[in-house]
Amino acid sequence: MPGAGRITLRVAPSPLRGGGFIGFTQPQAGPVSLELVDLQGRKLQTLLGETNLEAGPHQLPVDRGGLAPGVYYVVLHTAGGRATTRIVVLR
Repeated sequence: MPGAGRITLRVAPSPLRGGGFIGFTQPQAGPVSLELVDLQGRKLQTLLGETNLEAGPHQLPVDRGGLAPGVYYVVLHTAGGRATTRIVVLR
């Protein structure tokens, strides 16, 4: 199975103009959290507070909300590790 045993993370569409989604896969059940950080690594938003989820694929809606156009990072923390992906926000 592709991706089995690995943490994956993606944002679509990219760039983000309005709404989209964050998709991730975790190899084992356990606590998960998602944060939006700026280029300096400062946390701007908690997208998903620590929540116990089953192993496998998950998807969350994302809205650019009050974010200024620019480049940000989505950081996924799981019991199995951490993953980061870039998100570009346009007007």
